[in-house]
Amino acid sequence: MRRPLRIIDEKDKAAKTAVKKEQKAWGTDYPHPNVKEMPNDGEQVDLFAQTITDEATRRRILVDNPTKLYWPENA
Repeated sequence: MRRPLRIIDEKDKAAKTAVKKEQKAWGTDYPHPNVKEMPNDGEQVDLFAQTITDEATRRRILVDNPTKLYWPENA
């Protein structure tokens, strides 16, 4: 059974909020070459949307921050 990544305890929740949203970026190790149980990428994206509910923060994590990191001339 494929399972998405879950935030399971208070330590994980604290880590999620410890990094400023201006520094966060979401990524994947697709095609997941080093895992025995293949994650369901669609469920992970859904979990991201459920966890990060603010649209502006989602855009910052998914679009703006990676642009600044990889293409700073376009930021």
